[in-house]
Amino acid sequence: MKPLNKSITLGIITDVHIGFVSEAEKRLDAFLKEMKKERPDALVQLGDFAFPNAKYQAHADRFNAAHEHTIHAIGNHELDHGLTRDSAVKAWGIPGYYYSKEVEGIKIIVLDGNDRGSPTYSSHGGYHSYIGPEQQAWLKKELDAAEQPVLIASHQPLAGTIAVDNAQEMQELLSHYQDKILLCINGHSHVDQQLEVKGIHYLHINSASYYWLGGRVRLATYKDPLFTTMTIDPKAATITLKGVKSSWAKGTPEDAGYFKDGKHADKKDIVRPEIRARRFAQVTALTDLSGKVLLPVRQWINKEGKKIQASLIAQGGTLEKPIVIKNGKVCLKVGKKNHLFPLTDLSPEDQKRIKKLQR
Repeated sequence: MKPLNKSITLGIITDVHIGFVSEAEKRLDAFLKEMKKERPDALVQLGDFAFPNAKYQAHADRFNAAHEHTIHAIGNHELDHGLTRDSAVKAWGIPGYYYSKEVEGIKIIVLDGNDRGSPTYSSHGGYHSYIGPEQQAWLKKELDAAEQPVLIASHQPLAGTIAVDNAQEMQELLSHYQDKILLCINGHSHVDQQLEVKGIHYLHINSASYYWLGGRVRLATYKDPLFTTMTIDPKAATITLKGVKSSWAKGTPEDAGYFKDGKHADKKDIVRPEIRARRFAQVTALTDLSGKVLLPVRQWINKEGKKIQASLIAQGGTLEKPIVIKNGKVCLKVGKKNHLFPLTDLSPEDQKRIKKLQR
């Protein structure tokens, strides 16, 4: 995998809900104004942005005009009022429902959680929240081919509260690419939540506008817009999320008695008018071992019994999962030069020793 050579910053906003929340467009204004100062490497919106029709096209145009690199994920509310995923593709100028884009040395894979066909859809109805077999097959190909660190972006969460119907299936799929995936980010939930599942970090980015309460009160609006920047630093092997705080504009979830019933009591920590500052340290996908010495100079023996003084060199991978054997060959540094040797050219004892390192 190609190592990242410099820090990258992304400006991120989600769930602005232009056309639904009063003065939501002003929240987008604040984001674009701040990003002009911050000068990130790309702008990312994670869905439920604005209805993709002629009435709200100007907001998509403003977003796209604000930066050379823009990323859009399709939300469930982009499909309201008879609109479709094709409406969003056309309005936003994106390649498809799901797609990938390279930005300054990282690969951003955008997923679409609006697929139909969920086996459990009938148990909840309403909006579809599922990533189907065709999209999963495409995702596997993208991850297999990725030669740079990968950021996964989606509207619907892949883990945590109100995750897609096949969340466990997706988590299992992604767990096999810990050495490539930086992080999975999503919108949709309107909460501030972070969790780790099977070696992959999942981060819910809070809504720019409000938290949905339902019932008579309907929603609790944030006084100030919420958005953030994320910095990926290969030198420190960290991902840092900038924190931002707001407050409730009027009534609070507590005022509405939202946490009193058993259904929502466990959400008290994540339902807040805030995006908390976070730092992910020693990110696996940023600690590439290519060319690093795994074992210092020692004596190796080939199958004919000839002795070789050489150090064992990694061909990629990470500290947790080094790539020692690649295409049936190992890399040995003899003197000042690296040489690739078929693993089978070494003695059975040395083969066993090397295979133990390829965990």
